[in-house]
Amino acid sequence: GVCSLAARRRKPVTAKIGDDDMKHLYMDSLKVKDEQVHSIVCVPVFSKDRKVIAVLEGINKRGGEGFSENDVYVLQALASHVSVALQSLTAVDEEHAKVRLKDMIQILKAHAEK
Repeated sequence: GVCSLAARRRKPVTAKIGDDDMKHLYMDSLKVKDEQVHSIVCVPVFSKDRKVIAVLEGINKRGGEGFSENDVYVLQALASHVSVALQSLTAVDEEHAKVRLKDMIQILKAHAEK
């Protein structure tokens, strides 16, 4: 689909019904919540080491036209914030896991000493 194409290309992809270069994406048959998809934009989210860790997706721009370069720019800015948030969550989860592991080791040591 469009999002996997954005992830593979490592750059934003926009598409709308009728785009000749997007026929292979089967835009005519895409539906979200039983609503026909008329336009779509997908923007990759990168980690610090430039790996794609997520993709932001916008569907059916209001007004019926396709997504503009400005829309892509705004989503790219949002993607950088999402990246920071996701990596912060991962770091917090890792830190909590380390603390839990240390606690478990202390409990096991205390139990072994009895």
